Amino acid sequence: QIQTIRTFATQSNSSNITGGRAVGGIIGQGYEVSINNVKATGNIKKGDYLGGIIGYARAKCSIKNSYHKGNISGTERLGGIVGYIPSEGEVAIDSCWSWGEINGTSDYVGGIVGISEGGSLKEITRCNHFGDITGKCYVGGIIGNIKFIGYQNNNMTLQTYSLTVQNWHPASHDQDGKWYPGYYTYDTYNVSDEVVQEGNKYVTLSNNLVISNITACSYVGGIIGYDLGGSGTWTSTTSNLYYYKAYRTTNGTKEPVSNVTLITYHQGSYSAIIENNIFSGEISGKFNLGGII
Repeated sequence: QIQTIRTFATQSNSSNITGGRAVGGIIGQGYEVSINNVKATGNIKKGDYLGGIIGYARAKCSIKNSYHKGNISGTERLGGIVGYIPSEGEVAIDSCWSWGEINGTSDYVGGIVGISEGGSLKEITRCNHFGDITGKCYVGGIIGNIKFIGYQNNNMTLQTYSLTVQNWHPASHDQDGKWYPGYYTYDTYNVSDEVVQEGNKYVTLSNNLVISNITACSYVGGIIGYDLGGSGTWTSTTSNLYYYKAYRTTNGTKEPVSNVTLITYHQGSYSAIIENNIFSGEISGKFNLGGII
């Protein structure tokens, strides 16, 4: 169930939950949620997108001073506080605790967050996880996977278009009764692709503590299972333009075109700031293992 709420404070839930997709100890799917001083106890099992507080955190969400105590087991995208953070929005987690085992049969398992995509996670600070963690790939004591593949080294070829708009002026008459027939006028203007500088985006993981034995196949870390940042460009398009005739100019040559799609190149980067984190325990796996990442 999707919850859109301003503040969710000083609440508690004590129950075992058996779910399917997007299940949390407090909220299954949260949109624009502010949570403070909330506690949840009990086991959560079966399914994916499972979190001790929120299963699926969308848009701008804040979770502070909250904890979950209990075991979490399912397939993928499992977290002690939040299971899954998609690419939209801005999520911050501060001073939260997770006690219990987290067991996934597939990927993206973390002591606090299972996976964050698209640069929407802003911070995980002053959080603790106590309990063993198992999964297949991308498994971490704080977060299983920080994933952002939007910025890539795309080649930019900026195009300029000359658009002619046809305007119809209907027939009319003046106050003396003189009749004027309808007629067309034509306006021409130029449009072009553009480059937008988005700057550098960061996710901060600081002052977190993990005491856990972590077992997985590959991409296993005491703090982060796998950090996939990026730099370069990503693109968006606009094609709903109205015009009568259109021409594209390439290398000084003007040619007619039947369709105009403008491209916006978004340039920037996304990276992690990792400082003052502590991991204590054993890490077991086959490939790509690290005490921190």
